[in-house]
Amino acid sequence: MITNKDKQPSENRMPKITIVRPYEWFNQRKKIDLYLDRQHVGYIGIDKTVHFEVSPSKHTLTLNNLWPARNNTVEVDLSDNKDKTLLMKSSKITPWIAFGGTLIVTFIYSLVRTYFDVEASWSIEIPIITLMVVIVLLVVWRTKHLKLEEVLEKEA
Repeated sequence: MITNKDKQPSENRMPKITIVRPYEWFNQRKKIDLYLDRQHVGYIGIDKTVHFEVSPSKHTLTLNNLWPARNNTVEVDLSDNKDKTLLMKSSKITPWIAFGGTLIVTFIYSLVRTYFDVEASWSIEIPIITLMVVIVLLVVWRTKHLKLEEVLEKEA
């Protein structure tokens, strides 16, 4: 039987950070690195939940994957000795930005080839393809791909 007394955080108890990663079709990386106060503390998999006991103070939490995009760093204040739950979300717009950037660069390249009547050759194709890849990577890199949002507990 759980009483109200059992729900109250104990002064000797360490607060816990819980990170929930739901299944998302556009983020299929199996393991995403977790950094707590700039130290690697583990991984989180697809549709998984992880828990970390930490000291009751402010901590920074960062997610990192192999995307060239920046990832959100969140400051979590546990000085009140209460547990916090964070929901990991992925930016749904990142794949569309990459796709749209590729389409735009390809369209501009096709217009230039048609308008200036340029013949296709590797001396032209390689710099254009390189430029296209660089532009798409820069756009994706400037978008924060992974996000952490605090889940507020509903009061009963």
